[in-house]
Amino acid sequence: MAEATANPAEGSGTAMRVLLWVLLILFALYFIAPLYVMLVTSLKTMDEVRLGNILAWPSVLTVQPWIDAWANACTGLECNGIKVGFWNSVRILVPSVILSIAAGAVTGYTLSFWRVRGANILFGILLAGAFLPYQIFLYPLVRLFSASGIYSSLACVVIVHVIFGLPLMTLLFRNYY
Repeated sequence: MAEATANPAEGSGTAMRVLLWVLLILFALYFIAPLYVMLVTSLKTMDEVRLGNILAWPSVLTVQPWIDAWANACTGLECNGIKVGFWNSVRILVPSVILSIAAGAVTGYTLSFWRVRGANILFGILLAGAFLPYQIFLYPLVRLFSASGIYSSLACVVIVHVIFGLPLMTLLFRNYY
């Protein structure tokens, strides 16, 4: 007749699991708290913000600060709001992502399926480029872009993002293929 033996470590496993969940919840609250404060403060009037209770829910919800920031906030010397910067970011992001993925897919495909001489060396150089500090490339890129006449344009920023994203995209696509 087999006797059921109780595992003495079973109870400590449950306690450790509870402790783990408590710690995870505390850490999550710690990292979410600034987002909560930012959102709650942005929905308050200035008089309510000046009261200083940053954790309190607004007495009257208002989106007027968001509207003012979008249309009238001063960024630099001009007070055109943040809409100009937002749309510039979109005009940089979309082509940068599309071109980085396209270039990474082509180079990753080439390096994984075409066994040309020096493919592993080229891949090693691209991979090493991912670990070099970007500051090394800044001065030569500024000189190159100013000589070509595209310096201080959005196209220049897109090209820089594609260049700096190429090693990582190549690595991801080569390993995927």
